[in-house]
Amino acid sequence: METSNKFMDTLIPEEVIIVWYQSTLINDDDATIKMALDQEFTNCVKFFDDSADDCVDFITNIKDEKIFLILPYTTTYLIALIEDLSVIKYTYVYSCNLPASQNGELFRARNFRGFYPTKEHLIKTIKQDVINYLNTLTHISLQNLTGSKENTSQNVSQNPNKFLWSRVILNTLLKAPSSTTTIDQQAMLEFVKECKLFYKNDTRVQKDIESYQQNYKSEEAIQWYTQTGFFFRLLNKGLRTQNVDIIFTFRSIIVDVFKQIQSLYHEQQRRGR
Repeated sequence: METSNKFMDTLIPEEVIIVWYQSTLINDDDATIKMALDQEFTNCVKFFDDSADDCVDFITNIKDEKIFLILPYTTTYLIALIEDLSVIKYTYVYSCNLPASQNGELFRARNFRGFYPTKEHLIKTIKQDVINYLNTLTHISLQNLTGSKENTSQNVSQNPNKFLWSRVILNTLLKAPSSTTTIDQQAMLEFVKECKLFYKNDTRVQKDIESYQQNYKSEEAIQWYTQTGFFFRLLNKGLRTQNVDIIFTFRSIIVDVFKQIQSLYHEQQRRGR
């Protein structure tokens, strides 16, 4: 029997969701796109066949993620129903038979990204758009949790409750016992276990997790956090949604990053004297 993941039921693993709505899979190209999306965006693709109501209900219930929506031309009427929802980042229309008279109407929709007559162009565009969007989230990270002097005043004035919550969490983690090798190993094993369960269907992330387990050093915490995608995506989601389960699971690397930032700051101060 598979062990239950402590945050599997409450969190979507990525910051984005690719939503594909198609009334029917009418040709081989549609099936190919569906397979390609599954392979390219493991853990963050949601398919809807037949029921437009189910698709709209799903979208309207999303609060924290951004949706990249794919529609066939035959269902572009949905754009008018959902274009004002802030969770929709872009809407893509896939069809090789879009009437020229409809182009203007679609392009006026706020989140309309474009018309894509080939699956290659569609997938390439979505992939780049997702990468660009995730890159804009890099500032929503440990910067707020660690409370660097450069942004403390700004954080307090913009969102005092969130800042206070972040400082309480950080102080709690720093005071938690973590001075022994056994405790550190326990924290790593728990973290690895939860991440493997969470990303069980993503072979690429599984390799990153294995690499972390074998090669991680506390003095390289910042490098691991910034260069390993699953670290950044999952921890950012926990920080942004204030998910205590995730933050506690990441407690070891959060403390390591904070201590490394402190060390680098003090070193910079010494050199500046």
